Amino acid sequence: MKSIGDILLTLPAVQRLRDNFPHARLSFLTSKEHAPLLRGFAEVNDVIVLDRALYRQKSLPAICSHTFELIRRLRAGRFSLVVDLQGYGETALLTWTTRAPQRWGSIYRQSRACAYTHGVRRNDAIHPADSNLSLLQQCGLPAGHIRNEFGPADRPALETARLAGFPISAGMPVLTTAGLMQMSSLIVGADTGLLHLAVAMGKRVIMLIASTVPGRTFPYQHADWAVTPDSGKPVSSTSIEAVIQATAEAFAEAGFAPSLVPTVA
Repeated sequence: MKSIGDILLTLPAVQRLRDNFPHARLSFLTSKEHAPLLRGFAEVNDVIVLDRALYRQKSLPAICSHTFELIRRLRAGRFSLVVDLQGYGETALLTWTTRAPQRWGSIYRQSRACAYTHGVRRNDAIHPADSNLSLLQQCGLPAGHIRNEFGPADRPALETARLAGFPISAGMPVLTTAGLMQMSSLIVGADTGLLHLAVAMGKRVIMLIASTVPGRTFPYQHADWAVTPDSGKPVSSTSIEAVIQATAEAFAEAGFAPSLVPTVA
């Protein structure tokens, strides 16, 4: 229930669950604002929404109504397995509320371990996507081929965007942005959800990020696609020349003619 990028980094784990349980019905609990993205995950059958804005409004009747409805839905789901990849206090409580016979979770604080039947201490020394996979493996799911693929389920919306020829995605739904990125040769940007989405779509990216040390969220399985500043300096200090050089290398890898590749004097 954090940001778009954090949700996308759960994608390999979601696909690992699907690979192990091909006929299961997979539900994903997330914040209301992220529901459209989750409905683009081809492996997810159902999205359960938590409207956190209601809690910020401090309307007791609205909070109680929404909370009771969420608990009712979690109980009615009769889930056989619940996986808490976030491990926060609220997600641990919601995991426990489901009463699922198997509850797996990442543990940040030992006091939350009682919410799970299998709790695993989160490893912050590896990429977050690998940490999610490690949780599943330590709870008994065998390791397998890592898939980091975003398959939009809402293809009609993407087709409309393609036919209309939108040059920008400002104000567009996330899946429309995904459609525009699919038509792009290279996507350049910072450590954002949209860049992680592009990686999951199999697109070549250049990500401007502070560091690629273990535990940082650089492009998953492609640390070489990151451009970093000098050690200890902020991302804003990254030179334009370094970005242009990385762009030139990316286009050269893709086989573009030298005359179309930017150069650095």
